[in-house]
Amino acid sequence: MAGEIFHPNITGAFDWGTLLDGILKLESVKIQRLESQKSQVDKILSALNDLKSSLTDLYDFTAGINKDSWFSKKTVENSNPNVADVTIINNDIPEYTASATVNKVAQIEISYFSRVFSDPSEQFNPDNPDKEYNLHLTYDTVDGEHIEKTITFKGSDTLQSLIDRINNDPDIGKYLHAYTMFVGDGYRFAIMERDVAASTTESSAGGPYDSGELEEVLGDYYVLQGAQNSELKIGDQSFTDPGYTFTNILPGLKVRVKKPGDFTVTIKRDYKGIAEVCKELVNKVNDVIRKINELTDIKVNGEKVVGPKVSDYELKELKIRLQRLFYPLLEDPTVSKYNLIDYNENDGTVQLNLSNLQKFLEENPEDKWQILYDIVQNAKELSDLAINKAYVAPLIESYEDMEKRIEERIEYYQQYLAEKEEFLKKRFASIETYIAGLQNIQAKINNILTAQMLLSSA
Repeated sequence: MAGEIFHPNITGAFDWGTLLDGILKLESVKIQRLESQKSQVDKILSALNDLKSSLTDLYDFTAGINKDSWFSKKTVENSNPNVADVTIINNDIPEYTASATVNKVAQIEISYFSRVFSDPSEQFNPDNPDKEYNLHLTYDTVDGEHIEKTITFKGSDTLQSLIDRINNDPDIGKYLHAYTMFVGDGYRFAIMERDVAASTTESSAGGPYDSGELEEVLGDYYVLQGAQNSELKIGDQSFTDPGYTFTNILPGLKVRVKKPGDFTVTIKRDYKGIAEVCKELVNKVNDVIRKINELTDIKVNGEKVVGPKVSDYELKELKIRLQRLFYPLLEDPTVSKYNLIDYNENDGTVQLNLSNLQKFLEENPEDKWQILYDIVQNAKELSDLAINKAYVAPLIESYEDMEKRIEERIEYYQQYLAEKEEFLKKRFASIETYIAGLQNIQAKINNILTAQMLLSSA
């Protein structure tokens, strides 16, 4: 029955535990062989799924290529990147050259009060701790909202407590940041804008300004740095922005100003960028080819020959079709003279001459570029076919079925072995019980014979 415990060789005459271990070890050889088979299948499945992953990457890449945006790709030359950073945000623009001047670069307003505190924890007026003071703060947002906030504090409050109240205020704290300005011999109470682009209001540095009743505890008011908007001039027209970025002032461009000065931008067709897309396509195709090689190549190491992981012609055919994707570049007379591609004789990967491709693009009208887009479309269709229907897809399904059948057989033999072990334990235990009975009978007989011999000798 389940849960029974058997102790072999209690009698000392029958060590059936060792015998059982030997029998089970022989029987478990089948399971070990199946597990070894499963390990090999798992390795092949892992390699096939890795191959599928590369094909999926190839498909996703080709599916994301739009011919119009690809072939209209532009690049920008900036004569003075120290003055402004210029990036293209829209390729659908003509080729042009434009000059601009950065007159001003946005900056936040920073202001402070003249009193110097020995420590942020110093009280404003310990001699008159209950006296109240009002700090009136205002802010005009870029959306036209006027924020007003009065912060009331007492003479017993500290500089740090006032700073914390301003920074944690749900209304004004979003726009202004209070802090302690270290000035060598102590600290001043200072306020700065949090976001340069949050307001279009400009101001000028200066002071001292009368701070009213606050002069008693904070001193005079100064503007250390005035608020300023960025200003970009193109021709006779000036444009302003509270931040640093101008979008589509120059068509299709984002300009981020850095310092005052002049710069010139030139928009050109990005032949190198267009060619780089082809280079990436070739790299992704080569990644698939290399993984096919890993699965199908026969390896020779000295006198030892190792067969392929997968002996399947379908994978070799897929490799050939991947290589043939680029045959049009060899066959078309307009393109072939540029010697765009070659094949590595060792592993069959495709070699692309990027500079020659760029030269082809520069020297031929856009309608001649269609051959490149056709290659992209064919690569997309082939990778989709291999992922979902042919080549890799049925192979993965076949090895998954094989793995499942092996797992079922392992499970069957494990159950069979467990049942056989239970049966043998009971059988051997009954034999040992029988032996124990015989030993008891023998002992009784010996006792009787011994007693009779003693009687006879007496």
